[in-house]
Amino acid sequence: RVLRLQTKRPEVDEIVTWLRGICDREGVSIKDQNALKQVALSADRLPRESLSLLEKIVFLREPLTTNLVKEIAQDNQESHDHGSQYTLDD
Repeated sequence: RVLRLQTKRPEVDEIVTWLRGICDREGVSIKDQNALKQVALSADRLPRESLSLLEKIVFLREPLTTNLVKEIAQDNQESHDHGSQYTLDD
């Protein structure tokens, strides 16, 4: 048997508020206030994906900007599109 849970994705503003709280607690510099909105949109309004994207950006130790979010999100998407660079033959 399979248990299938259907949940509603949070609104962008809910994710932004949640991410802003995380940034405040962790001392993350937000240079562009639209950057968190871009994180939520780039992550398709999925909280776990939003947090993962934010972690990648914070790892760079750069101020959070919309352009940086777009760049990291695009790189992230491209790596998913190309799949793993390793095969079983390696």
